Amino acid sequence: MTLEPTIPGQSVESTALTYDTTISRALVHRAAVSEVFLTDVRAIDDRTVVIAAQLPRCHGYFNDHTKWHVKVDPLLLFEVARQATLASAHALKVPQKTILISSECELDIQDIAAFEDWEKPTEITIENTFDWTTLRRGEPRAGICKQVISVNGQIAATHWSSGQFMSHSQLAALREEQRGDLPPSTAQMLDRPEGAALPSGEVGRNNKLNVVLSKLEYSGGMARATIAPPWQNRALFDHSYDHLTMQILTEAARQLTMLALSQDPNAEVDHWDVHFVKGEFGQFAEIDLPVVVKTRIPTERADEVRVRVDIVQASQEIAAITLGLTTNTRGQGHE
Repeated sequence: MTLEPTIPGQSVESTALTYDTTISRALVHRAAVSEVFLTDVRAIDDRTVVIAAQLPRCHGYFNDHTKWHVKVDPLLLFEVARQATLASAHALKVPQKTILISSECELDIQDIAAFEDWEKPTEITIENTFDWTTLRRGEPRAGICKQVISVNGQIAATHWSSGQFMSHSQLAALREEQRGDLPPSTAQMLDRPEGAALPSGEVGRNNKLNVVLSKLEYSGGMARATIAPPWQNRALFDHSYDHLTMQILTEAARQLTMLALSQDPNAEVDHWDVHFVKGEFGQFAEIDLPVVVKTRIPTERADEVRVRVDIVQASQEIAAITLGLTTNTRGQGHE
């Protein structure tokens, strides 16, 4: 899907977006103000909203990487895009007391160097355009949000996602119908057993609280692991959920991909940059049943690879994440 700015007769910058303070946490469905990255929201018409965001320079989850030269964590852009989708929908009169259930999404970073600024936080603009696919009594209930992400007026990335909006009661009824009972909450889960997580350095992390995998095994040309997130990590679990979120599934896919690629002794985990993420989510990932991620270990080496990670629960594929990665050849230290 090719995305271009669609605001007629003006650029995103001409809307005079501000970066002075974050927007209400309620607009992005966050409990902690510190996890809100958007700073301004302005509706242009009944389909288009422009948004300002500031990327943090220091964050316990998004900025925790062993590689020295990370310009931007793609999962940070993933989260900013999620927040922008919600805030834009609410700006277009979608009620705040609704939940967004995503079915598919895609992030493509075309200019990763645009995010490299060691002197100040990166300020970005996001143009959001909605194509509504379902309306009920004139109110949007499902659709596609297309986003163009710009830095200093230049397009650096694009993102789109499809999904539907539900009330809390509608979601609860759906979940009970699917399971046959009410699902547990992440707030009820105990901390994972000490030592259950994989070593943090193996998945490109410094802090073990950012490791979401355990029980790694290689066999038959495949890499497999169990998703075992630390429930006390408030960046991953800002508030309670009744399922593993797409952000956690995507992080699990990234970590498994890094492990699979590191099977090549000449390509360590720090040699790869993620520039493309596509997620397909068919079913909820239940928190009271094991969730397994698996991928085929690449055998042909190139400067750019696409890796598909399948997410399986109860012997059924419930989601799939495809990552695009490129090698980097830069040395240690800042240039």
